[in-house]
Amino acid sequence: MLIYGIPELYKALTLTYEKAKTEESWRIAYERINHLVTTIEKLKFKSNTIGVDIDVYFKDIGRHILKSIEEDNISKVMTSYEIAIGVIKQIEPRINAYNTYLILSRPAVTIIVLLSALQLTLETLKLNSIITLTQLIIAIGVTLGSFLLIQNRHTHWALTLAVILQLLTLPTIIKTINYQTTIPLIIATILVSLLIIATHTIKNNIKEHLKAITPKTFNLF
Repeated sequence: MLIYGIPELYKALTLTYEKAKTEESWRIAYERINHLVTTIEKLKFKSNTIGVDIDVYFKDIGRHILKSIEEDNISKVMTSYEIAIGVIKQIEPRINAYNTYLILSRPAVTIIVLLSALQLTLETLKLNSIITLTQLIIAIGVTLGSFLLIQNRHTHWALTLAVILQLLTLPTIIKTINYQTTIPLIIATILVSLLIIATHTIKNNIKEHLKAITPKTFNLF
C-alpha cells in the first residue's frame, strides 16, 4: 500500500537511486531507504485494517531524510534510517498481533450475523410482508458485502447496519416467532457490539503507543 502521506520518502528514494549510479557510497543509502519504504508500506497496509493512518507519525522522518540527501549528508541519512527502523521495531509486533486478531474475528462475527438474517428471512416468508422481507434481504446483502471488507477499517460499521436492519424487523415478526428464533440475533448484536469496542480500543492503543515513542525520536531533529 502506497504511503501517500509521505511523498518525501519516495522523492528521497529517487534521489538516492540517481546518486547510487555514480557514487558507491550512496548505494547502501539507497538500499536502506528502499527497505524503509517497503517496510512502512507493509505496516501501513496492516494498520489500515485497524483504522490507524501511520503516515502522520513518519512524516517528520521523511522530511529529514529528504533534507539530508539534498544536503548530500549521507551520515544523517543513515542515522535517520536507524531511528525510523527503531520505531518500527517497537510498533510492528503490536500492529501484527492486532491485525491478525481482527482478520480472524471479523469473519466469525459476519457468519453469525448472516445466519441470524437468514433465519429471520425464513420466518418473514410466512408473513408475506414485502417491507420486512426487503429489509432482511438488504441486511443479507450488506453482511455478504462485509466479507469483502475484512481488511477494511469500516467492516464493523457494515455489520452494525446489518444488525440494525434485522432489529427493525422485530416489531413486525415478533408475534409469529418464538424466543429461540431470536437467539442468533441476540448473539449477533452482542458480538458486533464487542467487535466495535475492540476495534476502537485497539485503534486508540496503537495511536497512544505511536504518540509515546515518536516524540522521543523524530522531534529531536
